[in-house]
Amino acid sequence: VGGNDSITERARFGRELGSAYADAIRTRLDTKPELQTLRASLNSSEGQRLYRAFLDFHERHFAMEMAEIRGLADGSGVPLRDLFIQ
Repeated sequence: VGGNDSITERARFGRELGSAYADAIRTRLDTKPELQTLRASLNSSEGQRLYRAFLDFHERHFAMEMAEIRGLADGSGVPLRDLFIQ
């Protein structure tokens, strides 16, 4: 199994998990008041810069985990940003 196959499998797993638990994921995020604060911090250019740097770092160093988180976002219909900043 090559690297891309493993990444593809992790993304598929994340999508299936996200789809199965979409309501629970949304409910959990809706009950986290700190998410609103984090979202607001992303509205500034500095917040966007920090978010992008953090995301890029994780994409480079934790590609399989990020594939799973992206899949989870896709499957649940929740923005990647909301899952990632938690």
